Amino acid sequence: MGVMARRAGIRPSRGVGWGGIGIAVLMAVIVGGGSGLLVRHYMQREAPAPLPGVAALHPQPLQPVEVGPGTMPTPEALPSHALLQVPFTTQAPLNNWAQHQESCEAANLTMLVAYWKHDTSVVIEPHAADAAIRQIDAWKAQPDLNDV
Repeated sequence: MGVMARRAGIRPSRGVGWGGIGIAVLMAVIVGGGSGLLVRHYMQREAPAPLPGVAALHPQPLQPVEVGPGTMPTPEALPSHALLQVPFTTQAPLNNWAQHQESCEAANLTMLVAYWKHDTSVVIEPHAADAAIRQIDAWKAQPDLNDV
């Protein structure tokens, strides 16, 4: 094989240069890591401020529980359920289902906005709910699930 390579003008390889490969991999890791840090820094700088009314939750440190040897602390009983009083509306509050066949997301957003505004009503007034749903539906480019 070596004779054939010499006759064709092809030089046989000397082996793999592991030092060069190691340096290339190390440089790729350094450049990639540095680029990632720069991108992360700029993306966090442009992060939007939290919305008003949204609770900022911060974990509290756990208090140490002192019990005697061989005893377990008694866990606190959690409530069996939690009820959030969210004002309700259907997706067609005025029973105009032909116009609101694809408005379930808009109805959900309407209820969420009312909850965030601390609306204490059980059912959102139908005309106000219909106006809010129509406003949200107007933001859509086209109705859901339609190719028209």
